[in-house]
Amino acid sequence: EGKEETIREWVTRILGEEVFLRCIDPFVSGVYAGDPETLSMKAALPKIGRIEDISYSLDWNKFGAIFYGGLARQVELAKERKADPPAPEWVEFEYGNPGSFKRGLSTLPNAIAEELGQPVGSTTVGKDSKIRLGWKVTTVTKDGDEYVAKFD
Repeated sequence: EGKEETIREWVTRILGEEVFLRCIDPFVSGVYAGDPETLSMKAALPKIGRIEDISYSLDWNKFGAIFYGGLARQVELAKERKADPPAPEWVEFEYGNPGSFKRGLSTLPNAIAEELGQPVGSTTVGKDSKIRLGWKVTTVTKDGDEYVAKFD
């Protein structure tokens, strides 16, 4: 003992080998770019590990069904949120939703472009612009300690 359970060991123990091979292995390999045979379950997916710990701590849950741990965790989260709600000036959001910008994912790069002097949607480069949008780099050469990029 003394070694942490890997994602493969945990999934196989809880859900079975087929679920691991068909669902979890491709997911973990893609999202974590790692090997689920060596990745620690508690390190890579700590929330699921915590749910399992909660499920085993419930006196009435004799079989350690992870489902009950998930329910217990949701009750715990609801109490935490009620005790410490978000500040009223925060934009409304839905818990569990990763969210986005109101005008889409281009909002951040557009704001950065404008801050650097390139008006969004402008086809001409502002004289104070520090960036170039939609340009193709043709060559990059080193000139002493600096790099020089040439564009189309």
